[in-house]
Amino acid sequence: MSARLLIVGLDAADASLVEHWMNEGSMPHLSKLKDRGIMKQLISPVGSNDDGLWASFQYGTSLAEHGRYHWCTPLPDKLLVMSYKNEVEQKPFWNNLIEDRFRKAIIDIPKCAAPQTLNGIHLADWLVHGRYFDQPCSYPPELATEVVDRFGSSLPSRCGYYQGPYDDMNIAEITANLLESVARKQAAGLHFLNAESWDLFLIGFKEAHCGCHSLWDLTDKQHVNYDELRNLKLGEPIKSIFSNLDNAIGELVKAAGPHAEIVIFSTTDMKPNGTLDHLLPKIIDKINQQLGAKFCSILPYNDNYGALRIDASYMEKKRIAKLVSQRLSELTDVESKKYVTGKITFPSTENIGNRASLLPDVLFAYTPNLNPQTIESALLGRIKGKVRNIRAGNHSEGGFLIAAGNKIQKLADDINALEDFAEVAATIMD
Repeated sequence: MSARLLIVGLDAADASLVEHWMNEGSMPHLSKLKDRGIMKQLISPVGSNDDGLWASFQYGTSLAEHGRYHWCTPLPDKLLVMSYKNEVEQKPFWNNLIEDRFRKAIIDIPKCAAPQTLNGIHLADWLVHGRYFDQPCSYPPELATEVVDRFGSSLPSRCGYYQGPYDDMNIAEITANLLESVARKQAAGLHFLNAESWDLFLIGFKEAHCGCHSLWDLTDKQHVNYDELRNLKLGEPIKSIFSNLDNAIGELVKAAGPHAEIVIFSTTDMKPNGTLDHLLPKIIDKINQQLGAKFCSILPYNDNYGALRIDASYMEKKRIAKLVSQRLSELTDVESKKYVTGKITFPSTENIGNRASLLPDVLFAYTPNLNPQTIESALLGRIKGKVRNIRAGNHSEGGFLIAAGNKIQKLADDINALEDFAEVAATIMD
């Protein structure tokens, strides 16, 4: 059959790798789409992770408007609740901006609330990075079971914060599972795409995200553990995953038909991981001692960023945030003598939006390639903790867009961040 608008989301497919392999010839389908359309970089807020970015994509609003920065949110009593449960007033654009007269297929866009009634199908949490539900769920409800029965269930994943080191057998297993995941998603996408004509066909692939978390040291020359010979011996796992994603896109584009508007995008780039999570409680205890009260508490965040809430009045909060940032910026790794934090921002006060106050008061990057046992500064002294193995790669600001088609190419200038896709998709429908 066909689709008027085909959107493929490649979760955390690093743009530099994609462009390199497009130029090299390993991703020919994306290269052809770029040649007949456009390719551009996307922007994302400093430190934004996949939960917040996918929320921005779905709702068509900024972080400051939807307020989600993690999969869970602390309530006033400090208990954690799934973030989407506090977003009932937010509606995904396929249920909100695009009228019900249009036929829609939404397949495995991650970080969704439970699928709502719509003119079409919505499958969630089948083959995604970071499930929100114990089992796949869908509209209509029987769809999830049908998909698992026909195409298979999700395969084992190693995407937790603490993982590795991996031997060759582990890497072969990770790679095989991700390649099989691509194949299953491709088969399901083609099944539904060929079943009827769609106005909007939206599908997400997780495999670049999972592969880069676990195997980034095999492909990034800047990684402290990069080993080119091992990467070649193992068959270039990340390149193989990206190549298979490219082939899946080629098949989906072909099935969508010659007149389809095509959008391919990625949520973030990637970089070597680095963390202070194992030291952060001790760091904050020492800072609070200097402040004379427990002003600062740790918020859940990604493992390569620290996030803090400051319990104080607005003006006092700004003063304390400045002092805290100074203390954090002075910390160095005892062994390497490198500073252990990078860019520091203040999302709750720097952003404007109805839910900006929910964002962290202080957000600070951990230095890539560092997982220190002992850190120090003149004012905080030495802080020591037990090091744990961390995943090789992690999110970095960025992402990309490839667009091909008469309408989408004219509208591509309006897409600069993930929240911009919603209005553009609605415009194409009309």
